[in-house]
Amino acid sequence: MPALTSWLRWIAAALALVSLAGQPAQAEGLQGARILVMSKTAGFRHASIPAGQAALLEIAREEGLTLTFTEDAAQFTDDNLARYDAVVFLSTTGNILDPAQQASFERYIGSGHGLLGIHAATDTETDGAWPWYNTLIGAKFKSHPAIQEALLIPTAPGAAEFRATDEWYDFNDALPSRRALLEIDRGSYQGSSATGREPIVWTNEVAGGRAFYIGLGHTDESYASPEMRAFMVQGLRYAIGD
Repeated sequence: MPALTSWLRWIAAALALVSLAGQPAQAEGLQGARILVMSKTAGFRHASIPAGQAALLEIAREEGLTLTFTEDAAQFTDDNLARYDAVVFLSTTGNILDPAQQASFERYIGSGHGLLGIHAATDTETDGAWPWYNTLIGAKFKSHPAIQEALLIPTAPGAAEFRATDEWYDFNDALPSRRALLEIDRGSYQGSSATGREPIVWTNEVAGGRAFYIGLGHTDESYASPEMRAFMVQGLRYAIGD
């Protein structure tokens, strides 16, 4: 898949800049990695979650990693999380973990692990009761207009801008610590409360751990695009410390 290979190349180049800024590589590829994929929803439930799971399964087959899908928050204990190299929040919404589970996840991330958050991961734990999570993911969902096409601009040198159709989130409490891999031109579509260019795919570091966030993923079609697949692969790699 030449298009996917090209996207992986430029995302890797952008992540290399992040690594040079203080995030050293700790692993080599996804082969043998164990990933816990959480898709519990306590608010809006995205119909595209199965499409996201299917895309992750295809990536798992191609990259040689093992996935565990769950919507059971009881999986978030110290002992169980220790079995995994990274965690994915796939369009989770609302308050999905109780205080003991939150504490276990904080210890897990703080011990050097990472989170890949997809789409509604920024619409998770947004009521202010767990500010640590908002610091990890990098921003909070605010609102969105109707699904429509927008202009997206990669931050890697030489990568071409492109247009994509999705549900584009506006954010509250966006942290300056985010390192953008892809920006959205807020003026290229209708209904955004923001202006200018803003990150829509980014990495973010907290003490000990890290997060990779992909703002795309509302529709089934999103997961079929080479751009989205490339971001998912590199997000998994970043989350495991590669």
